Amino acid sequence: MSNQVLEERFVPKGAIAFFAALVVFYAMLSGTSIGSLFMAGMTPGVIMAIALMLYIAIIAGKRKYPYGPKYSTKQFLSNTLKAIPALLTPVILLIGIYTGIVTPTEAGALAAFYGILI
Repeated sequence: MSNQVLEERFVPKGAIAFFAALVVFYAMLSGTSIGSLFMAGMTPGVIMAIALMLYIAIIAGKRKYPYGPKYSTKQFLSNTLKAIPALLTPVILLIGIYTGIVTPTEAGALAAFYGILI
């Protein structure tokens, strides 16, 4: 079995979805707010993301993987402006939940609708 196949097997792709299901299940059993439980999971999620980025950077450096194409500042700004609607999705959801405009369930429907629009 090649190294690439072995590495793809150990990337925790399903860990996040499994964690989300456990959070919802725990919230139902304990009567705890789903939104507050997900916010409590933000710190471990960010730590996990940083750890994975560091791991990838170290492995890519050791194996001398090629770099991607260089972008000019103009291209970077153009691409960033095009991405703003998608980047606003979590902002819209969190503002909606924390201001009380929508519940977490309605926020999921709002995210799906917003995703279809953009």
